[in-house]
Amino acid sequence: MSQDVDIFLMGSGARSAKFENVGDKVSGTICETPEMRAQTDIATGKPLTWDDGAPKMQLVITLQTTERDPADPEDDGKRRVYVKGSKKPGSKSMHDAVAGAIRAGGAKGLQIGGVLEVAHTGSRPADVKGFNPAKQYEARYTPPSASFFNDAPASPTMQAATPPF
Repeated sequence: MSQDVDIFLMGSGARSAKFENVGDKVSGTICETPEMRAQTDIATGKPLTWDDGAPKMQLVITLQTTERDPADPEDDGKRRVYVKGSKKPGSKSMHDAVAGAIRAGGAKGLQIGGVLEVAHTGSRPADVKGFNPAKQYEARYTPPSASFFNDAPASPTMQAATPPF
């Protein structure tokens, strides 16, 4: 396995990219339509909610990477990135980094065939005493080229996912 990103299994399907250390990164081609899902408590698996009872949401992006765990012959290289955090521009949250990357890439949303790169670049003190420091990220997004769509078979899943950024 590459030293760039540690991964762990999260349910069935693709593994989850885990950004534990500054410098951890993941890069790959978006291979499934990104989707909004409720965040869950990592210990209990129960959905997380805001004070008003509304679910806390996150955007789940599945990337086809070149990463492989040599100890796992079934590792297909798919890695999931969970986009959540502050929407405040300049916060360097995962949400801010991916939203900024989409804008910088000249796109209106994420698309299958686009390339997303995300790196854990640092941390800042927590806003609330007793909480862990907030991780900071940088991201880069390259939309799929026109030739990608011309070469790919027609599919209803080849549509832009417009996250609520």
